[in-house]
Amino acid sequence: MNIFKLVLASVLITNASARFGKGWGHGGRGQGNGGGQGMSNRDRMAMIQKLFDHRQDIYRDVDNMDDLGINATTYSYDREVGTWIQSHVYQMVNLMESGGRIRDWDDLFRYLFDHRNDQTMQVTNTTEDGKYGVNVVQTVVSDIEDDSERDCIAQLIQDHAKVVTKFLERGRREMHKNHPVSVKCD
Repeated sequence: MNIFKLVLASVLITNASARFGKGWGHGGRGQGNGGGQGMSNRDRMAMIQKLFDHRQDIYRDVDNMDDLGINATTYSYDREVGTWIQSHVYQMVNLMESGGRIRDWDDLFRYLFDHRNDQTMQVTNTTEDGKYGVNVVQTVVSDIEDDSERDCIAQLIQDHAKVVTKFLERGRREMHKNHPVSVKCD
């Protein structure tokens, strides 16, 4: 979705669809922050640090969708932490959509941002069963005809999901690592 400094706003976006770089919109109602544009890297980092500080309260379920991408749900039973997760995701979507970047020193993130136009994302806020967070379906765009390119983008999406899970499992130790790009992208 900046990511780390929580700024509460009157609208929390409950659904968003994106094909990065192609124009897209948000919809829905709620409470919290749906922003990301206009926030500084310092603000994003403050939010990320807050998420790292509360990572023991964050849960994640990721399903790889064969050669398409992922379906991931990230949530907390703590409503405030869930709102931070939602804010972070929307900030990252906005960063991708606006042509911004984060972790440009990390090979995987740099390549993922370089291929922003080859991905689509559907984000839905979750509140069911006391689980506050987001469900993200991130896939390869349908108009990529080259199988090797589709495989590469799907692998990038899946590897990114694995790294986000490692961030939750290992915390800041993982945050400071560089993550390689899959050989499928050579």
